[in-house]
Amino acid sequence: MSEAPEPMPTEPLKEPAQSSEDLPVQGDTCLNCEHPVEAAFCPQCGQSTRDLRISFKSLAHDFMGDVFTFDSKLFRTLKPLFIKPGALTESFMLGHRVRFVPPLRLFIFSSLIFFVTIHYSMPINRDIVIKTDAETTEQGVDDPNKPTDQATDNQDPDTEQPNPASPAKNKKHKFNVDTGLEGNDTFLGRKINELVKRQEARFEHLDEDEAARLFVNQLFRVLSKALLLIMPLFALFLKLLYIRRDPFYLDHLIFAFHYHAFLFVFITCVIIFNLIFDGTWVVVSTVLSCIFVPQVYMYLSLKRVYQQGWIRTLVKYFLLMTCYFGTMIPFASIIALLAFLTA
Repeated sequence: MSEAPEPMPTEPLKEPAQSSEDLPVQGDTCLNCEHPVEAAFCPQCGQSTRDLRISFKSLAHDFMGDVFTFDSKLFRTLKPLFIKPGALTESFMLGHRVRFVPPLRLFIFSSLIFFVTIHYSMPINRDIVIKTDAETTEQGVDDPNKPTDQATDNQDPDTEQPNPASPAKNKKHKFNVDTGLEGNDTFLGRKINELVKRQEARFEHLDEDEAARLFVNQLFRVLSKALLLIMPLFALFLKLLYIRRDPFYLDHLIFAFHYHAFLFVFITCVIIFNLIFDGTWVVVSTVLSCIFVPQVYMYLSLKRVYQQGWIRTLVKYFLLMTCYFGTMIPFASIIALLAFLTA
């Protein structure tokens, strides 16, 4: 009778090697609750056991790595954003997200560049900078023809004539803001009317240029925050128009972020082009490009992302623009009123 084969000796099972991130770095106890730890996180409170106290060299290295990573992602993002309308949103909907700048970050970054550019390109703010530089230069130069203080004191005030070439300072202007709430007896109506009257009296004591600069700067500050409220509304319009399509609401929101990011970057480039070059052809080309390019871009983006026919996309494009601009008109009035009340 043959003997049964002896079982092969088996080696004891080895525990899987722990990675460097799984090993405790700060010691054998948690620095937060002093519980014994054997992994990357404390089993008692959940705090990480990794030592976050790094050197300045490591901090600078991480910072530069993040900067260059953002730069490389930015260039990879701007190329499809400009050359292929809707391609960036399509890539995000397919799951290609790591290589590009996140939509919300791209929207905030482009809007920041846009508002900074338009702020310093406005004639009101540019005149303030030019006047300040000129006044600083004049204060450091002595005018030999300037009358002395003694001659000024001996001059008869009755014979002093104003210089017609110098602009009148502290000139008061009458401000009248029509809110459409005059005679409104509700609490909100009375409160708004009181604030408007108070601001009208305040603006009357300001110079015309100073009042305009104050209002416009505050208008852009309010608008930059209000645009974040418009994005969900724009995405809601897209959701209603394409309610039978597969994309989720978040996909429509990504579309809204990408379209408005393109709008900000494009208008910023147009403003810079308008500052560099001068002439009638520049004004005409600027106006035409700002009117037609965003509309064509929107239509091509809808066609690519939602993949419907040309005619159906055209109909939904007009419906979207009607809802969008129909909402923006009263929204712009509210923004202007808030800017005036908070200036």
